[in-house]
Amino acid sequence: MNAEATSTGQGEPVGELTPEQFTHLVLLAAAPPDRVGEVVARLVGDHLTIGPLEVGPGGIASATARGKRGQVRVAICDHDYWRQIVTVPITLRVDVRLAGQLVRYRGKVEIQTRLRLRLDPPCVVTVELEKVQKSYVRTTVDPVGFGARLVGWVGGVDQIVAEQVLCYVQDLMASPEFDAAMHIDVVGLMKRAWDADLVVELPAG
Repeated sequence: MNAEATSTGQGEPVGELTPEQFTHLVLLAAAPPDRVGEVVARLVGDHLTIGPLEVGPGGIASATARGKRGQVRVAICDHDYWRQIVTVPITLRVDVRLAGQLVRYRGKVEIQTRLRLRLDPPCVVTVELEKVQKSYVRTTVDPVGFGARLVGWVGGVDQIVAEQVLCYVQDLMASPEFDAAMHIDVVGLMKRAWDADLVVELPAG
């Protein structure tokens, strides 16, 4: 048998990729889960601050939430439309001031969204993120001490913080910086690779 690929009987050599197979592999290479996680982590940042917020009846108290992002997790999604699930965990510290007194809370936030890769003209791979809904933000805020339990019960601190985290994430995803990071210019990428001699290895000299 010669070294050339043989025909399948349908005009296509054995081992040759179809355009659909090639596109699928390129998309996987363009947005592997670990790289997607790194990009999302950089866009979210290491820390976030929300507030001060008015809490309690008539806004009698003021709350400020400070968060620290954990490791972003990205998993393959079995949905027919969406391809990956992104989870961003955040640990929270919430300080509430009421009548000159400071009470504190500790909490956690977990934000989830899904994404797919979309092909746009002229030759761009766009990472399309599902809009984050309220049900995709899971927040738990636990009081530290009796005073915090009382203020939390009266002021609905956990609910207010969850709503503000949702607004923060939605505003972040709508920002120009986030939008720019979601587009991969394939033609520009290949041009830069050619200019840097990364496409073809040539002998020195």
